[in-house]
Amino acid sequence: MCPAVIDSHSPLPPSPVTAFLMQPPPPPPPPPPPPTPPQQQQQQWQEKQRQQGNYLRTF
Repeated sequence: MCPAVIDSHSPLPPSPVTAFLMQPPPPPPPPPPPPTPPQQQQQQWQEKQRQQGNYLRTF
């Protein structure tokens, strides 16, 4: 017989094992990260960062 059934019918409080088994299942894992952007977008982003850096250096 399953001990969980015995604990649920007994007047004593459920054992830690039974409490652990009665816990809700863990949440699903997070979705996978989005695919990496194309190389062209990365080059545009680096160019943008470089322009901002030059703009900040002029002051």
